[in-house]
Amino acid sequence: MRVSPLLLVATGLASCTMAPPPPGYAQAQAAQEQADFQRALAGRVPAGPPQMCLPPGPTYGSHNVSPNTIIFERGSTYYVNHPPGGCTGLGNPAYALVTKSVGSGPCRGDIAQVVDLSTHTFIGACTLGDFLPYRRPR
Repeated sequence: MRVSPLLLVATGLASCTMAPPPPGYAQAQAAQEQADFQRALAGRVPAGPPQMCLPPGPTYGSHNVSPNTIIFERGSTYYVNHPPGGCTGLGNPAYALVTKSVGSGPCRGDIAQVVDLSTHTFIGACTLGDFLPYRRPR
């Protein structure tokens, strides 16, 4: 019996496909990201209009809530950034965000890279969006 090479290729490709996520997976993931976002802000409320750049000053701490949300910290003010199109891999704690700014601090439109902390390889990149300030109410 002769097996067609095309049949072998098709069988090989079919074995590489991933099963679709279970029903409700996207909703559960979105709910988890929202809960993580609320926990990260810890009672802070919007504190003004979106800003194009972070104000000049000392280095900011940051943490990646999800591929769609980055929080930059400066003192008591948190600046939330939602990269347009997201930033692949940012929800993974094994990855870090690396920003390089031409001016005084990160700005809308700057390119940020996602780096694997163990291998120091680049996983992906994204463009930063506006920075939304959040503070604790007085």
